Order: sequence, then structure tokens, then C-alpha cells
Amino acid sequence: MCALLAAVPVFAQQTDVLKPSAAAVAADPGASDQTVRDGYSKPTSHIRAMYEQLDPSLFIYKPYYLGDNRYFYYVEADPTANNSPKEFNDQCYKWFMYKAQDEYGVGWTRVGTFIGGTPGHNGQYVLYGEHAMHAGFAEVIADPGSSNPFNHFLHACTILDISSESAVSYGGPYNATEKVIRYNDGKVYDMIETVSDQLARNRRMKALAESVIVKESPFDLLVFMADWIWSRYQDRQKEGKFFYIDAVEYMETCALMAAHSALSSGDAKEQERCQALAKKHMSQNEEIQAKKMEFYISNGAAAKDKATQITMAQMPKAAMRDANMESAMMKIAKQLLPGSDVKQIIIKDAGWNYDKNALGQVVDRYKNAWVVRTTAEGKTVMSTYSFKQDATGGGSFGSWQYRGTGTDALTIVDWK
Repeated sequence: MCALLAAVPVFAQQTDVLKPSAAAVAADPGASDQTVRDGYSKPTSHIRAMYEQLDPSLFIYKPYYLGDNRYFYYVEADPTANNSPKEFNDQCYKWFMYKAQDEYGVGWTRVGTFIGGTPGHNGQYVLYGEHAMHAGFAEVIADPGSSNPFNHFLHACTILDISSESAVSYGGPYNATEKVIRYNDGKVYDMIETVSDQLARNRRMKALAESVIVKESPFDLLVFMADWIWSRYQDRQKEGKFFYIDAVEYMETCALMAAHSALSSGDAKEQERCQALAKKHMSQNEEIQAKKMEFYISNGAAAKDKATQITMAQMPKAAMRDANMESAMMKIAKQLLPGSDVKQIIIKDAGWNYDKNALGQVVDRYKNAWVVRTTAEGKTVMSTYSFKQDATGGGSFGSWQYRGTGTDALTIVDWK
């Protein structure tokens, strides 16, 4: 997609440019590059200088030119260089799109390639999609009037949409609220931030980027992108194909067109033109979103089955072992699942979780566990169940009880 958009009209040519710091110039040849490259409206030096000024509470991989931080931006001096940050982020995006189309984004559980380089974060991991999201939102803020940054922004939006729908619910090798990843081989890696925090931060980055686009991007750039995505969608429809990317990118572009047209400050004729174009594309958006729903309905069940299949070798290890606790949970699970043959209890929590009342008093303590069972249909599945002990006073707790059921269900395809 980037190559196709390289030779497009220049929608904005800005003369007000920022100057990078001396440290950036010393470390990054591109910081002195005054070239305005194809698909951009501002010189490379301005974009690098803007990277330095981005809010560090949102864009946390700074300075951009230090070590592996560059892989969270588009910073190579030669855009065609192999193994460059651009190349890496484009591949990251394409990999995510394949996963989104085939498995509804389950690939979000993959760990990032780069784990060092950020002061205070050395040795810590990030999830794979973080690179392309961070880079896309950063670039469009640095140059909101151009096709390539807007295209990379749409890449970031698509990955964020996929990860928001699938990352937390899938149940990968992490807990969404913990800063570690645990693998079946027993290895544990620290993460820079929890999955929930990362997604929340990227949503704030996206909102900031959207506000900049609405205020600073030429309306005709949005029209150009919307026309291009719509044409791509129609071509695929003729071939009997539907791609998730079309629905997400077109919806985002249409929403920005509508917001932009509402703020149009041109004469009455120009305002009327903008509003008419926004209305046309919003109407067409209904068709693409309907196709998206049709895709979910027709392919969702099969995709979900594929996404939730694991082997015995992939089964998680217990966070702790306690024969009496496992026996009590097993007894309750058998009562809850009379039509199933409960095979195993795998305790997920090494420590205790507590429920408290409005006064902050502990009312019970609980643990989550995988319950492995063979169903009446002969499938062996594992799902999360929660078991509790009510507080009886004085720091004591009563007998085990059922507390709740999770929404996850993994099929063990080779259970013996």
C-alpha cells in the first residue's frame, strides 16, 4: 500500500519547520536532512524534531535516536534500506493483517523482537504490534498533511482495533493487568507495561493524532484516502473477497472527514462541498461495515475454533500445586459440570485475590484455575473457573465455594 501511495498529489507544503536538538543531529544523520520525500509535506529534519517534542507520557520510547528506540518510529535516512525501522514496521503491520483476516488477531500474543534500548526499560519486552502503533501515531502528528504519514496512522488504527478486540480476551501467555509474560517452558519476561495499560495509552495516542488531523490535515487529503480505500474495497468485492483492513481504515477516514467538515471555515460553497463529500462517504461506510458484520457471522465460528485450539504441549503450567486445594476445586467443578468428565485442575494464581465490601473489609479470598474436562460430545476443553473461601473473622476463611466462570474456552486437540 505504501508503494502505491508514494506518487500522490502534495496536499500541504509547510514552511514552518522545527529544528532538532544538537544531540539528535550528532546521533542521527536524518536530523539534518532537509529533503521533503515523496508522500511527505515536511522535511525529514522537521519530522525528527517533532519526535523529540512528543509527549513522553504517551510516546515513551525516547529519545527516538537511541538504540532500538528507532524501531518505534520511521527514522531511517534511506526509506528503501533493508532491515530499517520502516521495513520492520511495515512487516509488523502485514503480519498483523494476516492474523486479523485468518484468526481475528490472535497473533497479538507474540512478543516483540526488540527488548532493550529505552532508558529504564532495558531487558523488558513489548508486544509485537506496539512498534507499528507507536510509529504510526507519532508520524502523523509530525506531518499531518501528507499521504504516507496518514497511511501509517491507518495501519496503527487497524492494529489497535484488532488488539482491543482480541488481546485481553484471548488469554495468551500474560495477564492483562500484570507486567510479565509467562511461557509454558517456565520462562518469565518482564514487560514495559501491562497489556491493559499499553492499549489505554495507544487509545490516547490515537485520540491525540485524530485531533491533530482534524485541525491540520487538508480536507482533500482525507477525500483522496477515502476514495482510494473505497476503490480498493470495490475491486476486492468484484473478486468475491473481503478484507478486515478495508472496514477499519474506511470507518476511521470517514469519521475524520465528518469531523473536519463540521469545522470547515471556508466560504459557504466550500462548506457545502465538504459536507456533501463527508455525507457520501459516511453513507458508503454503512455498506463496508455491513460486509464486516457478514464476515463475522459467516466466518467467526470457524475462526474462533481455530484460534482456540491448543495441544497438550501448549497447556499452561500451574502457578502453584496444592493437593487439598485442587481436590476441593475438582469436587465443585464436577458438581457444576454434571455432563462432563472433569480431568484436571490447574491453579492459575500463585497468590491470593481478595473481594472487599464498600468499607474495604475482606469478604472472601479466591483463586482462579483452569478446569480441564471432556464434554459429552467428546471434546476436551479447558476453561477458567474461580473458587472462593468466605471470610469468617479473625483472619480465618471457610470452605471452598464456586465464585464464577470465565468466558475463555480452549480445545485441547490431542488430549490423551
